[in-house]
Amino acid sequence: MTGTLSRHLFFRALRLFGIILSGVAGLVIMVDSVELLRLGYGEILGGIAPLIWLAMRRTLVILQTVLPFIMLLTAIFTLIGLNRSRELVVMRAAGQSVWQFLRPLGSAAILCGLFAAFVINPLAASANKTAERDFAQSNATSAAVAADARNTWFRQRSGADTLILGALGRADNGRFLSGVTLLLLDENKQIKMRAEASNAVWSVEGWTLGNASVQRTGSAQENVDSLTLPTSIDSDTLSAQATDPDLTSVFALPAAINQARKTGLATAPYIQAFHAQLAKPLFFLCMVTIASMICLRFGRFGRYDSMVLGGMLGGFLHYIFVEIFDGLGASGALPTFAAVWVPLVVVILAAATVLLHQEDG
Repeated sequence: MTGTLSRHLFFRALRLFGIILSGVAGLVIMVDSVELLRLGYGEILGGIAPLIWLAMRRTLVILQTVLPFIMLLTAIFTLIGLNRSRELVVMRAAGQSVWQFLRPLGSAAILCGLFAAFVINPLAASANKTAERDFAQSNATSAAVAADARNTWFRQRSGADTLILGALGRADNGRFLSGVTLLLLDENKQIKMRAEASNAVWSVEGWTLGNASVQRTGSAQENVDSLTLPTSIDSDTLSAQATDPDLTSVFALPAAINQARKTGLATAPYIQAFHAQLAKPLFFLCMVTIASMICLRFGRFGRYDSMVLGGMLGGFLHYIFVEIFDGLGASGALPTFAAVWVPLVVVILAAATVLLHQEDG
């Protein structure tokens, strides 16, 4: 295949990937902005512009999940476009094999996978931290919004007692909590105190609750501006507990693995997330091979709808297949290599076998 035709297919795929990515991002921003408006964040954040900025940062996190499907759609529509314009027929008639005109699409998929792993992922991790902070601070000032959120619970030691914290939002690596519900249990697991607070800030002295409503056993409820309770948790452990492997930058994951190992937490989820990011180019390449199995057939009588549905179904099944192995790897049930790399290699080899049968008999 000539270099001109290879470049044409390569840049055609990249252009289509950018168009679909922009369309999906715009749709997600619009839907998320409407939802935030419905929950009353427009007034809390101080206008439409801050609300849209928050939605844009949240969108980067969502794009991490849908990027493989965007690559799948890119491959499907690129191949269908070649089919409808009869370019595919001309290339076959010129003696080009399927591997020659899939090579530029595969190169585009690998480049987009590198972009997803080393550009989108760090940006999404950074954006998620700032969006999480804004959400936590806005929840701390709005009981109406906080009532719509879902609590995240933590169990810690407080001297001889047990401290259970529920939070609607968190920021600063778990050191700032909003919409806090606190239970203090004695040695016999009986409730000594219950408190509701707008926020809680961690320091070496313990958790400091702000604007708290405190109910102690056998005493009347009282409102306090500030209440500090000791905790045994240290900064490293708190940071490790607050770190979501799937929302951590690929560049920060090695440090997160070491931190989890030092604090005694399970390292398998972090190792799995790190290898999953490194395998993104191969994952995207799998999407191209799946699309090629369906969309390289000559489309007679305009039956392109079945090609699109078939390609989407194949990509969805592949995504479910990868997610199952990802869960097994994150739980430690499978070694990381078997959970991340083996499924992708198996899919590529299976797709190559189907293409060899279709093209070469």
